[in-house]
Amino acid sequence: MRLLGLFILFLAPCSIALGQRSDDDALRLLDRVVAHYQNAETVHLEATVRAHFQTELSDQTSTSIFSVYTAPGGRFRYEGAVSSGSGLIVSDGTNEWRLLNSLGEYAEELTGTYFASRIAYQSDDRAIMEARDLLRDITALGTSTDAAHFSPNELVESHGAKVNCVVVHFGRQDSTDPRLQSDSKFETVVWIDPSSLKIFKTERRNHSRIMYGMHPAPYGRISESTITTTYEAVNLGFEPKPDTFTFAPPKDAREVAKLPSPFPENTADSAPKGPTPAEQLSIDHIGKPLPVIVFHDNDGNDIPLTRYAGRPLLIDLWATWCGPCISELPILDRIRKSTEKTHLQMIAIDEDTQPGIAASLLKRRGYDWQDFHFNHTVSQGLPTTGVPLIVLADGTGKIVYYHTGADDPNGLAQAIAKLGKEYESVSAQ
Repeated sequence: MRLLGLFILFLAPCSIALGQRSDDDALRLLDRVVAHYQNAETVHLEATVRAHFQTELSDQTSTSIFSVYTAPGGRFRYEGAVSSGSGLIVSDGTNEWRLLNSLGEYAEELTGTYFASRIAYQSDDRAIMEARDLLRDITALGTSTDAAHFSPNELVESHGAKVNCVVVHFGRQDSTDPRLQSDSKFETVVWIDPSSLKIFKTERRNHSRIMYGMHPAPYGRISESTITTTYEAVNLGFEPKPDTFTFAPPKDAREVAKLPSPFPENTADSAPKGPTPAEQLSIDHIGKPLPVIVFHDNDGNDIPLTRYAGRPLLIDLWATWCGPCISELPILDRIRKSTEKTHLQMIAIDEDTQPGIAASLLKRRGYDWQDFHFNHTVSQGLPTTGVPLIVLADGTGKIVYYHTGADDPNGLAQAIAKLGKEYESVSAQ
């Protein structure tokens, strides 16, 4: 029986290339590819990105080069070169080193310091952030769409060899994102090797109207863009070399105690005094009881939050069109699996336009926690400055963690570990 199962598994990718293909197959293939990248303990990507932007008054082309390494234990290496600068950040899991090539300077801080700060997409920091987003863009493929389609297979060159790639595309008509302009058009095309489930190329084509001030159409100018990402190297589940996550400074670079803030306007004189709005919400809610709120299941039935009283509860307020929400799903999955023998409950409440969209995505991606659809009582009882919002309550219903953003996996794990001895094995890595 096991041999039969392996035989079927072996045939599954091949059927994609033999013409037995439907739109459902296309979406399932995207999900399998994303899961392949998310489940890989180690990831190495080398990519070249060519972008072309055009309006009636401008025509610009740029090329960027990126390198990415990620591994368990908080280890990463993100390096990039873009039109405005180049930079590098590397972490060995304890400390991180950030190099700004335009200054010829680098600094050492505790791992997690940089990405927990406000970061502007400019200069050398833009190169670092876009390198980090390279993997995030892959894991976000198909998350805000409920359909995908096949195009004819195409040969893609890789290291001098031709690879017969399956081509999947989806566009504006398939999107579940409510934020899109009504007259915008976009299409994403993905070239996939069905035997390895690796992506060799992606292309994002966009047609939109750039607005000036508050003037309605026709005052906005039409913008056309095409962003093509070619992957020269894709290695998943490999054993990193010992020096991959160590920092060797360039010969002429000098170490400084602190580099300029990645968000320049946030200087000592101009930085806002006191907590940010998101931090203030956390201060206001930690120590307070969970609110009395009601949300909906996929059939529209009212579900009171009190249904989950008596046991610790983790709530993820999210949306399929939210990039940080999607990047946090694997983290929540690891937390879920590491606490499955405890009393911790976990639910999601989505802010999508229609009930069922988010639940369908979770099911497709293999995440087994239950998803509900929000209503006005959720936003009143669990206010947030944006999604994702993660809320953790102990067994008495008291809120012990309230955080907006997908940038604090270790903080969440530590809050869960403090619930009691049975939660000490929780892991977000």
